[in-house]
Amino acid sequence: MKHTPGPWIAMPDPDSIAGDDFVIGREGNRPDEVAVCSERDARLIAAAPELLEAVYRILTFGARSDTLAFAHKAYAKAIGFDA
Repeated sequence: MKHTPGPWIAMPDPDSIAGDDFVIGREGNRPDEVAVCSERDARLIAAAPELLEAVYRILTFGARSDTLAFAHKAYAKAIGFDA
């Protein structure tokens, strides 16, 4: 696949003046090229590798319990319930 592999996280932008901008990067690292966006968009972007993997697993292996558990975890990350 031709995408930047995860895991990624959505984090508050430390340079944000209003305090409501988010960036996407790897835990503990500020990305070199910053995509500033809303928290909701940042969470969805950060979860993209796991969401793609979940779809692949479901299409390849079917709706097994471990596959569905992985999909639920990816979905929770995308909507902000992964804490």
